[in-house]
Amino acid sequence: MQLTPTERIAAYERETRERVVADAERRLPDRLYLSIGEVAAVLSVSEKTVIRMIKSGSLCEARINGGRRLPRGDVLEFIRRSLRPARFRG
Repeated sequence: MQLTPTERIAAYERETRERVVADAERRLPDRLYLSIGEVAAVLSVSEKTVIRMIKSGSLCEARINGGRRLPRGDVLEFIRRSLRPARFRG
């Protein structure tokens, strides 16, 4: 069965999102809570940017023993939410 161009684009975007999330899951340490530095490295942004994301409410933080930690599941959910479908001009 032949896919229409629109269906091919949707399938490609879905596969790409799944690959990006799987790559992030593989790169994140296997712990419940992550440091700001670890999250910054996976997102390829600075620690200052992660702190801004926390302040804006894009990411959640937990204070553990006086340090800032981010729940691993919330970071993965942020990555999933951040992946937007590409817009093609035709």
